[in-house]
Amino acid sequence: MNIIETLKSVARLDDGDLVARLGSNFARGHKEASGGVVNLTEFEELCALMQVGEKSDEAIAKEEAKKAGANGGGTQKNNLNNYFTKKVT
Repeated sequence: MNIIETLKSVARLDDGDLVARLGSNFARGHKEASGGVVNLTEFEELCALMQVGEKSDEAIAKEEAKKAGANGGGTQKNNLNNYFTKKVT
């Protein structure tokens, strides 16, 4: 993965002047480890474009399924009490 190209392509998603404001200190170094310095405002805009901190549709669906008890009634059957309890036959 080329981190520099990835960061630059994300910055180009902006409809405004983000790329220009990021300047020449943005996404430099070698392809596996970018370096540079950017202002907080531009960094936050870049994070928003990358959807940092936002849950994916898949993660949301898993959470909703868990809340709805999609795992067979919502009760876990393999717990510590069952594991350590000796069955009498």
